[in-house]
Amino acid sequence: MAELVWACMKNSNCYSLKSRNCATLTCEPGNLTNVHNFKYSGTAQDKAVSVTCDDKQRLRLVVKRPKRNTRARPTRQFTKLPISTAPKKALETIKKALVEKSYRPGDVKLAVIRHKKLTQARSRFLQAKAKK
Repeated sequence: MAELVWACMKNSNCYSLKSRNCATLTCEPGNLTNVHNFKYSGTAQDKAVSVTCDDKQRLRLVVKRPKRNTRARPTRQFTKLPISTAPKKALETIKKALVEKSYRPGDVKLAVIRHKKLTQARSRFLQAKAKK
């Protein structure tokens, strides 16, 4: 099923960001690296994960539900779990959510790196907002 979905969306979809002389990027939910690739695609894979920052600057771990009944309801495909900004607590939350449900081991490492980058960007944003 994943190969069929990828074959339909690999050339053009609403999430792909194409530019000249650069790699094609994507902003789809469930993609940790933002690279337009079957391996990291959150839409095509049955198990996908991503770390995002919502409108109120709270960090969330977005996990795709691998159940068949959610395919007909795209809004219910992803579950959002809150993550702490503290690195140790966040690592525990990410490991608990991903390792117990047997996601790929590489996804845990990528999720921790993404969490670190989002935490740094969030702190810079909040400092700039406080100065105004």
